[in-house]
Amino acid sequence: MGDAFGAPYEGGPLEQLLWRAIGKTKDGKLRYTDDTQMTIDLAESYLYNDTIDQNHLAQTFAQSYRWSRGYGPSTSQLLRLIKKGKNWREANKKKFKTGSFGNGAAMRAPILAMCFPYNVQTLLNSVIKSAEITHAHPLGIEGAKLIARATQAAFQDIELHVNQIKRYEAGTAQPTLETLVRLAKELNTTLDDLVFGEDHRSPDDELKLQFEALSQFDESERMVAKELLESLILKHNAKRAFADKLA
Repeated sequence: MGDAFGAPYEGGPLEQLLWRAIGKTKDGKLRYTDDTQMTIDLAESYLYNDTIDQNHLAQTFAQSYRWSRGYGPSTSQLLRLIKKGKNWREANKKKFKTGSFGNGAAMRAPILAMCFPYNVQTLLNSVIKSAEITHAHPLGIEGAKLIARATQAAFQDIELHVNQIKRYEAGTAQPTLETLVRLAKELNTTLDDLVFGEDHRSPDDELKLQFEALSQFDESERMVAKELLESLILKHNAKRAFADKLA
């Protein structure tokens, strides 16, 4: 969606004018660009091969090529050559002797972090394989590596896999306290709600607000409030104990 909405603002006046003409499908839907198409191609090729097969990926890129997606001149020429049977290893430096160093490889790199969320070296090797086909220049490859690694690091910040969550829900594994805290933060809830659900013991909303207000007191005021609360609790417990004896 971001690609489709942002495309009309990409490039200079000529590019923006062109996108006004081709930026919508015949039925009026916004058209996504080459970056989204090549990301889809990358995902499909990975799912088909369970790895990054450069020859298969290059053919997938070429077969999906449509000029109306807004491919750059260099990539358009490359994919047309591959479609005609040219080996991508020769075609990727046809226009630029050292290869393209545009941002196309970086644009599709986040999908690789989803394919390889844990192993850094496998991720980087896969990024190189993906990037070399269209952006063989070292700078184009390095840019893709940075984006992929940043995405992987963002995923690792939670360090929870869907299967692990399922194990927690099934009761076949127990999360650590640290994991529970991180889960509560991610889900924007409390540890009590996460562990005990809605029926656990907790103060009503009015008392919660009052306890929150106490946190704003200075040290001396908190001591007074604490002593008063303790005295009320002692008085209540004494009354209950006396009532039990009379009963």
